[in-house]
Amino acid sequence: MHTNHPSYLYAQRIAEFHGSKATTLRGLCRFVKGLSKAEIRRAHRTKDFPVTWKLKREQRKADPEAKRARVDKQFRKSYLARLRREEHKILGRPKRTIAEAIAAIESRNRDNFRLGEIARLRSIVYGSDFAPLTVDFSSLPLIPIETETAEHVGATVCKRGKDWEVRSTRGPGSVVNIPGETEWKNGKPKKYTRARNISYVRSFAVVLDPQTIEYVIHETIGTATLPNGYEFDIDANGLRVIDANSRADDYHVTAGDVLSNIGYIPGLISTNREARKRLAAEAAIEKAKVRGVYVCFVDSLRAGNCGAGTINFCARHNLEVGRHYPAEQLFDLANGNADRVRLAIARATVRSRQEAEKGYCELSDHFGR
Repeated sequence: MHTNHPSYLYAQRIAEFHGSKATTLRGLCRFVKGLSKAEIRRAHRTKDFPVTWKLKREQRKADPEAKRARVDKQFRKSYLARLRREEHKILGRPKRTIAEAIAAIESRNRDNFRLGEIARLRSIVYGSDFAPLTVDFSSLPLIPIETETAEHVGATVCKRGKDWEVRSTRGPGSVVNIPGETEWKNGKPKKYTRARNISYVRSFAVVLDPQTIEYVIHETIGTATLPNGYEFDIDANGLRVIDANSRADDYHVTAGDVLSNIGYIPGLISTNREARKRLAAEAAIEKAKVRGVYVCFVDSLRAGNCGAGTINFCARHNLEVGRHYPAEQLFDLANGNADRVRLAIARATVRSRQEAEKGYCELSDHFGR
């Protein structure tokens, strides 16, 4: 039974009047059945109690066009087309400039509510639930903002307490205070979560063309243009500047960067490119040195890594604990565990050299624990 069904609303209102927190129809009915007739009458006497016949009448008269479309095929086609046009108009609200983007952001609650209503009306027509669409702002990348920059443009920054931070947002600036909380057990405090203060500052951009953005930092609106050969792009980490000839060479901008006219960013991209080339060359040399070396679980243990950590590493990368793997393959899987993986590879390299000199291997070096 739907939550706006008269019987549900009737039972819910009586239960709420008497302090019940039941939410399911079964729970509500069980609670109401346990009440006396006098208690039910007392709930009826409240001024705003929903009279059942009124609820039925309101439900019967609500959404007449959607109900007509459910049974009238000829009317259904034009009605659904009208809903689609309204939906497309909301979803296609222009966000080509900062002014248009801010207007769309300020109306998003109203727009998302209407999109929910369209989904509900469509559900009535088809007799099955439709998930509502929501307004998408992914084309408006957030620009990370530093504390100094936020204060420089006049935004409110709350530095009260030890745990405070500044975050960028597309909406109006605000300060959110999350109070501290003490976790109690058996009447004794066991854990305390410190209070947090988060200062949200409006900081995002609109990409006007590959080389130009319009941005807003708090209340400061401006444009930034890149020199030839460089472009703006949006990835999972936000707004970045890329070399048009090599998209792998990039730099993610901050609010301080765009306010500084971003003229120095191409130089930073070149510096980062050289650093990556140097590290890639070093990694290639390191991988070449261990070519032909196979690493096993025992190598990791004898390199000083714990067994549980090694088992978890294997599980994360779908490796079998009892097998040997090429050192080059482990290099490629070493994200976040580079030092520990190098220790295991170094141990395997020494073992392989010793085995080559002796002409045989010790089984305990491969299958012992």
